[in-house]
Amino acid sequence: MPISHHLPGLATGPRTLLCALALLLPHAIAGAQEPGASLQTCRTLQQKIERLDDRRKHGASAGQMDRWKRQRSDLKNRFNALRCRHWGNRLR
Repeated sequence: MPISHHLPGLATGPRTLLCALALLLPHAIAGAQEPGASLQTCRTLQQKIERLDDRRKHGASAGQMDRWKRQRSDLKNRFNALRCRHWGNRLR
């Protein structure tokens, strides 16, 4: 038995489903980002990024430099996904 028989006035069908998805999809996409992180988590990520920068300044083999570059990129992406920028000067 369809739900509409149990709840009078509730519309069902493909058009209703599409409308519901259109309303919910932007919220689901926004929720795909990680929630904001704590100050300590952001500091730790920033310190790891800076440590990799220092290592790359001192040089190493090409393969090692590439690994450090990828690691830094991954850390930076996580830093941005956690919206650590909102901590601003408190990260220093």
